[in-house]
Amino acid sequence: MNAPAEIRALLDELIPRCVQEGARAVVLTGSWARGEPHPYSDVDLILLGEGPEYRPIALHDRLVSMSWRTEAEVEAAFLHPWEVGTFVPGWRTARILHDPEGIARRIVARAQNWSWDALGDAPDRWAAEELAGLAEEGLKLTGALERQQPQAALIQRNLLALRLPGILAVRRRMLYGTEDRLPEQIAKAIGPEWEAPQDLALGAVPVDWKESCYAALRLYALAAQELLPYSEPEQEKVIRLALRSVQNPSSSARSAKTAR
Repeated sequence: MNAPAEIRALLDELIPRCVQEGARAVVLTGSWARGEPHPYSDVDLILLGEGPEYRPIALHDRLVSMSWRTEAEVEAAFLHPWEVGTFVPGWRTARILHDPEGIARRIVARAQNWSWDALGDAPDRWAAEELAGLAEEGLKLTGALERQQPQAALIQRNLLALRLPGILAVRRRMLYGTEDRLPEQIAKAIGPEWEAPQDLALGAVPVDWKESCYAALRLYALAAQELLPYSEPEQEKVIRLALRSVQNPSSSARSAKTAR
């Protein structure tokens, strides 16, 4: 592995400790495995075996994120639409550090051969269900805007702006690797009609707080256009109810402005 001496020394110290705690395999993922860390990158380790789901530790002035997974849990994740966007690329670029039984090698091989076909229409059904679940946030955001409550509105704006890209990534069968890159990748996939309001909703473009909130509602409306055909009847009712908060007279002018 091509990594600085400090990281190699950290792993040399940590791997025996993990094995002693019961790890059957130790795998490096994330930016260090991909070869693109920045100065503040943590060291992401997957430990195959029984242990705490997630445990961060500080070692040699470096954050180490340790995630324990059983082999069965890892295998099941290949069938979860909400996980594969980061999970599959993560295993494809993983660096195996300890694997005497060949468990990690089998998982890496499965990741290399994995395709969305294995999930059938589950991604569409999951995405539609998630969008219906966000209807409440859209209604809360509209209510906060009408009551002139910036803090409440910005909380709901953030929830929409952060969750909608992941929902559409599943619908579009995108593997994006790291959530840091997801907004950029989804904007590229959909185009300017998504990119412009997303920049406003995420704060990438400095605007009035109301403008950024109306932009988040615009994102919900765009996502609904794509996902309504895959919605169950009750989900469709819920989504259309939320859409009225984007299309009512008090917000229509703002929504049109953020879409330009």
